[in-house]
Amino acid sequence: MSRNTWDGIYSSFEEVPISGKGFDSETWLENSRKRIYSILETPKHNGAVPLMETCRESLLPLLAAIVSEELKTVRILDFGGGLGSDFVSVIKSISNGESVEYYVVESEKMCDLGNVVFSNDTRIQFRPSLPDDIKTADIVHLGSSLHYISDWQQMIQRLASYNPRFFIFTDLPVGNFHTYASAQNYYGSKIPCWFFNFREFVEQMRSVGFHLTFKSSYVYRRMNVDVEYRQDNFPEEYRLGQSSTLLFCAETA
Repeated sequence: MSRNTWDGIYSSFEEVPISGKGFDSETWLENSRKRIYSILETPKHNGAVPLMETCRESLLPLLAAIVSEELKTVRILDFGGGLGSDFVSVIKSISNGESVEYYVVESEKMCDLGNVVFSNDTRIQFRPSLPDDIKTADIVHLGSSLHYISDWQQMIQRLASYNPRFFIFTDLPVGNFHTYASAQNYYGSKIPCWFFNFREFVEQMRSVGFHLTFKSSYVYRRMNVDVEYRQDNFPEEYRLGQSSTLLFCAETA
């Protein structure tokens, strides 16, 4: 197993060597299961807000609160939303959690597990593909997910067809280098993923009718320490450092 998190610089997904089950592996599913239950079982305390550092990890709860306040309801489409940890952050953070309608698009195995975890909560639904029974979404959220899609431009176009008011990308690997693909090492698997050029990404969003309205670094913590992407094996000009949070607003909004 490689000691590096990422190996190689490629111009396309097809060039990246792939191995293992990746996000269908039992290790990924079990880690996801443990994380969602740890969130759901966060002990009660005397504070007025949840213990979860929701805004450190995602601005989605704040954005959902703003939309919900205006519309009295908020529909969120979360592409690659795992087992719904961001859903929990939203409903525990906004003043009216009952106003939330939440769709998670994930793998079939993840959807099966999500339906077990949230079997008694009708506010959240898990779908193995983009839902065709809804026509619109107020917010499209992609947390650490788009860079695993080979044809990411087409995916953005498909998500834009839901006519959201906002796109929010959390933990997006975007920088000032040329867009390139690499192999991510995960417990014996090699998963292809993109590292995006910032200007190219912003222009792609502009082409589907969205302009950049907010950007910030995404701070990832491990063992209570802020960490950067480990890419010491890459040429310096291709190293990311930290990923980003990007918020785009519809041109007509």
